[in-house]
Amino acid sequence: MACAIYTLIMVVMSAPLAWSLADHSLSGGSDTELFLWTIAWDVHALTHAPWAIFDANIFYPFKNTLAYSENLIGSAFFAAPVVWVTGNVVLAANLVAFVSSVLCAVGAHVLARQLGLSRPAAFVAGIVFAFAPSRLLRIDQMHLATIQWVPFTLAYLDAYFERGRPRDLRIAAALFALQALTSGHGAAFLLLGVVMLMVYRWIRGAPLAPARRLRDLGWIGVLALVPAVLIYLPYQAAQREIGLKRVLDRDWSLSASSFVSSPSHAQQWLLAQLPDWAWLRTPPDASLFPGVLPFLLAAAAFWPGAASARPADRWWRRAALGLDLLVLSQIAIGIAVLMRGEVSIGLGQIVLLRAHGWQPWAYAAIFAILRAVLTRLVPFAPLASIRARLDALRQWRGRTSRDDRWLYLAIVLMTIWLAVGPPLGVWQWLYWLPGLSFVRVPSRFTLLGVLAIGVLAAMGFDRMTSKLRARSRTAAAAIVGLVCLGEFAAMPIDVRPFAMEQPAIDRWLGSQPKPFSVLELPVPDSLSLITRERSNTRFMQHSTAHFQPIFQGYSGIQPPGYTETFEKLMGFPDQQSLETILDLGVTYIVVHPELWPPTDRPPARERFERFRDWFQLVHEEADGAVYVVKRPDIR
Repeated sequence: MACAIYTLIMVVMSAPLAWSLADHSLSGGSDTELFLWTIAWDVHALTHAPWAIFDANIFYPFKNTLAYSENLIGSAFFAAPVVWVTGNVVLAANLVAFVSSVLCAVGAHVLARQLGLSRPAAFVAGIVFAFAPSRLLRIDQMHLATIQWVPFTLAYLDAYFERGRPRDLRIAAALFALQALTSGHGAAFLLLGVVMLMVYRWIRGAPLAPARRLRDLGWIGVLALVPAVLIYLPYQAAQREIGLKRVLDRDWSLSASSFVSSPSHAQQWLLAQLPDWAWLRTPPDASLFPGVLPFLLAAAAFWPGAASARPADRWWRRAALGLDLLVLSQIAIGIAVLMRGEVSIGLGQIVLLRAHGWQPWAYAAIFAILRAVLTRLVPFAPLASIRARLDALRQWRGRTSRDDRWLYLAIVLMTIWLAVGPPLGVWQWLYWLPGLSFVRVPSRFTLLGVLAIGVLAAMGFDRMTSKLRARSRTAAAAIVGLVCLGEFAAMPIDVRPFAMEQPAIDRWLGSQPKPFSVLELPVPDSLSLITRERSNTRFMQHSTAHFQPIFQGYSGIQPPGYTETFEKLMGFPDQQSLETILDLGVTYIVVHPELWPPTDRPPARERFERFRDWFQLVHEEADGAVYVVKRPDIR
């Protein structure tokens, strides 16, 4: 029932894309064309030579070129039947993105239920994770849209720690491998979540017991993880051979406005009501805001209820501890000021702290005086306080009752910390780790944070509705879900007509004896990176008519010498470009005269006439011609 409701919601929230999946796309840029080519290549390779799937037909003569970007193999499993039946890669890719959103909702629902939350609360968790604009409107970025196995994996791993059944650990291992096959970014997000869950469980008292964990994993679990290892090896090879490794950008900061930015109508209206602060006027680098209501519900998860009321002296002790920490922090800042002259910490354009001169010491004195006032209520006994805290921690670790709020709060804070730029951001110390070094934009980790906010929102909902009857709680969940969807709504989303382009000349090539290699021309004589990328992805789409190696390619990285060779081909046909083609050793060149700008066509025809002895015409269609380039005989 919940799955059907989530599907109906997805149809509404993705309008008008939902009823034009066969011939429209959320965006038509180079990335979209790359993902479509990737799905098409994967489906082709799975039915022709699955063992060579990473030797994709781009960037000839290089091998292992699928590892230059996301491989999307897990998504290809779902797309393949659609491609086989309809031949429509656009429909297949859109259906994958559509179904992934529904599965995100179901996965968050399953995770919430595993954590002991009610069905209505789990429904709210699914709404938040699947349909928050910061996740939903990334469905054109297939490597970020297809993170549906993250909540399922966390649910089964949590079940293993809760019940100790080896079967749950093995299922979690299989789901982790499926996420790694589907999205490398998703695997990185999931790896962070898994590590934090395991650390939390250890803090709560679960033994490390590595021998037992391996025994529970068993051969079945090890075999389930093999695909994840096999997927990782080509990327390691690419990293070693061509330097496929993310380096820390000189400016990986994120504008502060990104954290409150959203494309939804309600959230843009709310943002317009805020004061005209300078940092809000800065254009956002990303839209990361998941919504006001999810944050309010998540905060409700920590609101003290009657069952959790504390004696008054507890609050005095907490106030005293806070003042102790403030005194120590001001002393630390004061020492830093003495060493550096001034200390300034900011978040984007927002200055969070600026200290100079004797300010920190003055604040330290004020906080120390306030702390002295509390000594009658809370004596200053730091060692005794530390021992009391350790005793409380030991008692907390020994408790059998569940309280997963702190884990998911930690996940939210960690993903925000990863997204925050220098000097506060933690990404500068983690970007080199295996698995994380392939992630270009650390703000994408906030997608895991959206899942955690969804779980916390469900916990807050259960806390607020704990005294309601079952029917009333279900009705409350429906109302909360509708309000959330109203806040998330961004319909109609901007879609545009899109189709895979396969010119007749390329279809003719597909009928020729294989193997062969191809160079498609002309390449744009432009310094614009976007123009070059669109030219490359256009020819990648052409190649889906034959799937033979082509020189052109587009990905997150380029092989050595590619740019230099590309630039030598810009003057085609001339002496340099023809010599370069011979050096490449391609079998055929495909020339599309209509791709030359109108003003460049007469000079191109003149150059063709001048170098006609270099060409041998093989076949001609209305949209292009196939040639073999040969060095002319000199007599």
